[in-house]
Amino acid sequence: MPQFSGNTPSGGESRHDANDSGLEKVWVTPEKAEEWLSRRAVFQRKISKDAVSKYAAAMRNGDWKFVKGLVIQITPDGYVLDGQHRLAAVVQSGIPQWFMVDFNAVRSNFEVIDRGRTRGLAQLAAMAGCVFHSSFHVSAVNALRWDTKASATFANYSWPNTEISYVMHYFQPELEVVFPKNSSGDMRTGPIRGALLRLAIAHPDKHKEIQDFIGILASNRNNPAYSHQLNDTALMLRNSVSKLAGGLSGNYPVHTKFRYELWMTTLILAGKFIDGKFLKKPPKVYEDKTDESGNKIKDANGKFVPVYMDNPSPIWLDFKPKHQSFLAYVESLNRNPAEAKKLQALGFDFRRLATDGEDSISA
Repeated sequence: MPQFSGNTPSGGESRHDANDSGLEKVWVTPEKAEEWLSRRAVFQRKISKDAVSKYAAAMRNGDWKFVKGLVIQITPDGYVLDGQHRLAAVVQSGIPQWFMVDFNAVRSNFEVIDRGRTRGLAQLAAMAGCVFHSSFHVSAVNALRWDTKASATFANYSWPNTEISYVMHYFQPELEVVFPKNSSGDMRTGPIRGALLRLAIAHPDKHKEIQDFIGILASNRNNPAYSHQLNDTALMLRNSVSKLAGGLSGNYPVHTKFRYELWMTTLILAGKFIDGKFLKKPPKVYEDKTDESGNKIKDANGKFVPVYMDNPSPIWLDFKPKHQSFLAYVESLNRNPAEAKKLQALGFDFRRLATDGEDSISA
């Protein structure tokens, strides 16, 4: 007969050590575990059968021990955030167990819990309610952090894995503009899609024009709804891609320069297109740095030092302090409506705060 750790309650579910924080010691029966698992959060990982079988075997063999610091996390409205494998093991083994349970868990806990098992980007995105598609989406979202003013150079930032899921979830509507379901696999270069995502955020009233720009770019064909000059403005970007294609991979400075040039070229050309304006030749996106006498300055490798242009399409996210997490920044705007209102002109959607965050778990 299996041996249990701790004392078995005389009957039913028993709770001990309850406190105002919501943390309680609970005798979890297979029936109770199954009931909780029926309300798993939508962003939970798929249950690992191997992990469940391992835990269940330990429970059957009497090797499973109660650990006060190992907490099952459940939201006030009953959704399991963490502990699904332990609960599934109780169901599979048929043996009740003592667990510490936090009944006041919040979604932001997902940034730090269960680090013992590595989460992939698809899981990280799902944790925040975002449908993950591919690495193209990740590269586009990472480009939202690109900066032209950091130490007078082009800083190629990326989001930490613990944050990118929240960013992808928040900008899911714009990602659907930049990556429409019927989009071809062509022209998905990170700098291009990152620039288009920025434009979709900055211009929520121009999403159709952005998709038309993408259609012309991807198909290499004119759209009869636009003038010949506007079609040429969109197709001009294809020539830039062909010219820079050899320098888009790697992290060396020369490649960073190519990524910047393609990113900035896209911002300028697509920005002109959605405003109904056109260019006759590719835009110049940087100048060569000069000294006081007007002579061009070279670096240690004999290359001219570029002076980068200011970003022509600012968005509200640019005002986030570099060292503040995305979620903390958005939540701070929720507490400061006056500041949020100022950023509406840069594409900030104040209404999303009502559905983004902990309350969206039950959606």
